[in-house]
Amino acid sequence: HADSPETIVDLCAAPGGKTALLAHRYPEAQITAVELNGARLPRLAENLARLNCPNVRMLQADALRLPLPDRSVDAVLLDAPCSASGVLRRHPDAKFLHDQAELAVLADRQRAMLAEALRVLRPEGRLVYAVCSIHPEENEEVTAPLWLNGQRLFPAETHDGFYIAVN
Repeated sequence: HADSPETIVDLCAAPGGKTALLAHRYPEAQITAVELNGARLPRLAENLARLNCPNVRMLQADALRLPLPDRSVDAVLLDAPCSASGVLRRHPDAKFLHDQAELAVLADRQRAMLAEALRVLRPEGRLVYAVCSIHPEENEEVTAPLWLNGQRLFPAETHDGFYIAVN
């Protein structure tokens, strides 16, 4: 339809599940799957091929310094690295991985990634920010200064906890 994005960037894309969903939802769009970790690229490529995503190109790059021009994309998905506090039911060891100081470091990185995502996003473009964290430091405190509308979902029997915000 007329309001479909022509260009989409999926930051922190590996292993590729969300990228594949975007590719199938927007088959006419040119999608760039950005992943920093070169060791994760083969699995990303394998999943995108298996899920038949010909409209996706992979790009090994740092989400803090994207090799893309300002205001050049219609939509950005940022599923940011986080403390994983929303998935403790499935990964109970995650609670031992991050202390309060590390939360601050993660939140700073999330803010920087958001700023870079906004740099490449066209003024009328759409941005989705997501983390599998329920900590306000990684949720509202990251997105509120940017006027993104967010919602936190706490873990329950049927789902993990996460936070999502959109512009």
